[in-house]
Amino acid sequence: MGNEIGSIKAELDQDGYFPGEEVRGDLILHITEPEKCGAWLKYPKGRYVFPFKYPLRAGLPGSMETAGCGAQSNTSMRLRYTITASMKTKFPLNRDLKTTEELVVYSRAVDHVPRPLEVSTSQEKHSPFGAIGLCHLSAAINRSSQVVGGFVSVRWTVSNQSSEAVDSVSVSLRRTITFTAGNQIPVNGSGSHNARSHHFRGVREHKTLEDATELTLARQNPALPLYPSAKTNSMTSEYVVAVTCHFTLHKNVAVELPIEVFASSTEDSEAKTEGENGAGLDVGAVISAVGTLVGQLADGN
Repeated sequence: MGNEIGSIKAELDQDGYFPGEEVRGDLILHITEPEKCGAWLKYPKGRYVFPFKYPLRAGLPGSMETAGCGAQSNTSMRLRYTITASMKTKFPLNRDLKTTEELVVYSRAVDHVPRPLEVSTSQEKHSPFGAIGLCHLSAAINRSSQVVGGFVSVRWTVSNQSSEAVDSVSVSLRRTITFTAGNQIPVNGSGSHNARSHHFRGVREHKTLEDATELTLARQNPALPLYPSAKTNSMTSEYVVAVTCHFTLHKNVAVELPIEVFASSTEDSEAKTEGENGAGLDVGAVISAVGTLVGQLADGN
């Protein structure tokens, strides 16, 4: 939000967070007129960026919106979280700068805490004339769970000490669906496919490569929609992040990192619309430390 003296905006590193995580972002301040802050500090015209972080309490309930509840189906309920930043100015007529951004707090089971995960494997390569060397692969993800619409950071290291080059390295989000028909029709089945996949350059003989990427758990894909992990008496849907070293003449080397995919508590489009009109429960005061930070910067403390 801005006026004739400038504008202020908060940019978050992601749209949503789990309780207990840390909100990170930047406060972007544009000043169109020189602004004096305190007795000695004065900001000339220009653009200023103030990084910030704020921890969310572990016990926060998730964002939600329900309608048509209660005995008469006439009860609606909404829980929203906003982050507010403001800058006090020396100008009269209430010309302070202020911005409010909405963020989504995801729900999760009390006993589920997303943690980084790392796995590794080694495989010795052989030819008809004997061993040709060892290929070692290690991979890690930044969190063991994520919601549909979020992303997972994946990093890997390939140490190819064999005499055959790795043709390529692939990083995939692989979904496996297992079903049981039941006692009446005792037929079981299981199938896997890559829901998301990226390919990267290979690794030459006796070389080591480190790289990283992000897998986006996109909401919409008409050809292959992404559904949350699920487990019932008759069906299980599970996800893993698979990192694979592909060889031409020998067996591939691969690692798998299990990950749970949750449904988002709210849709981003609804959250943005609601954030514009300011309706609902405003808990920006809970995260008012951000506004305090800007105020301290403006006052020169």
